[in-house]
Amino acid sequence: MPDKQTQCPACHRIYRVSIAQLAVAQGEVCCPKCQQQFNALQSLIELQSHEPADIVQDNLIMAQHSKYFLPASSLEQQQILNSFYHKSKDANLSLKNYLNTTNHYNAAPASYFLNLHLATSSPKFTPYRHRRSGIFYLFWALVHLSLVSILLFQLLWFNPRLLEKSVVLNQLFVLTCAKFQCDLSDKRYQQISIIDFKADHDDAQLNFKGLLLNQYDKSLKLPLLQLTIRDNQAEESMIIRPNVYLNDHTTDMDRIPSNQPYQFQFKIQHPYRETQRYTLKILPP
Repeated sequence: MPDKQTQCPACHRIYRVSIAQLAVAQGEVCCPKCQQQFNALQSLIELQSHEPADIVQDNLIMAQHSKYFLPASSLEQQQILNSFYHKSKDANLSLKNYLNTTNHYNAAPASYFLNLHLATSSPKFTPYRHRRSGIFYLFWALVHLSLVSILLFQLLWFNPRLLEKSVVLNQLFVLTCAKFQCDLSDKRYQQISIIDFKADHDDAQLNFKGLLLNQYDKSLKLPLLQLTIRDNQAEESMIIRPNVYLNDHTTDMDRIPSNQPYQFQFKIQHPYRETQRYTLKILPP
């Protein structure tokens, strides 16, 4: 197969190329000296009798295939070309037709593929966080505050001794109950009145008796009685418990019925004086 000569339009270097090389590269070649890309078919020159020393046959780089191989000789190029057009014994489909049909052959340059930038550090992934408004936090703050307030209210409601020890807690509890109109134990026991209260003396012993009337609509637990003895400037108080002022036939009772007189009677060891005054007050148990 006769060879051809082509000349680089930039540096005017002359190269010898074969028809097989021109067929593989489709005429597009690259000058290895100045890296100029040109069409060898359009720059063909007549074959000289005396070849200059710088004419090298295998120095041309095929432009479209520079990323894959460098042709070593025209024989190898011809073998490659023949493999594309070779057909098997019982088939009419060549390798070229097969690749074009399945769309696996791509003549695009290597720069066509995406640049993945694998060497560069990728930015850290920051998950998206939805910004909540101030109303959201205010709502949940009020909910938690209400739950804590209810818990404290129940603690004081079922433990009245805590109210007796702290004046501040007692005032807050009374104000809260007045605002929400809750039924306080003190108010319920204020509806128990003392009827026919009488005091008598016997030597060094004082006797007291009377009736308790529960005007509340429900029965209540038996209250405590606070007896106060005043003698001129002196004052003495004592607490009388239900097991002390109960009669013999009512010792098993622990609640006072509603709107029914309840008799009480008790004795204390205390000297009697004519100047003494006695007062009896109802206290919640």
